[in-house]
Amino acid sequence: FKVHRSVLAKHSPIFADLFKIPHPPTEPTVESCPVVVLQDTAEDIKHLLLILYGDRSDEPPQFPVLAAMIRLGRKYEIARLKEDALGLLKKAFPVTLDDHSECMCGRRT
Repeated sequence: FKVHRSVLAKHSPIFADLFKIPHPPTEPTVESCPVVVLQDTAEDIKHLLLILYGDRSDEPPQFPVLAAMIRLGRKYEIARLKEDALGLLKKAFPVTLDDHSECMCGRRT
C-alpha cells in the first residue's frame, strides 16, 4: 500500500516514532518512497487504511473489520480505532440484561 506517512503518524504514536528514524540509503524504496514492512495481513491493513482515510460506509462493519480494528488499534496504539470497535461489539452483543433490553427496544425497561 502506498500511503502518506503523515496519515499514519497522526493517528499512531508507533508510526510517528517510526517515521522519526531516518530511512537508511541501503533499504528498499518504491518510486523514491521508503518501504515499511509490516507483519500484519494485507486485509487488516486495508481495513485500517480505509478507516484512517475516512472511507466508512453507513453500514455497521462486519466482524473481520472489527477484529482488524481491535488488533491494529491495540498494536499501533490507535485508541479511537480500538474503542470504536469495542463499542460496536458491546452494542451488538450486550453483556447485561439492561444493556440487552436497551439494544432490543432502543430504551431501557
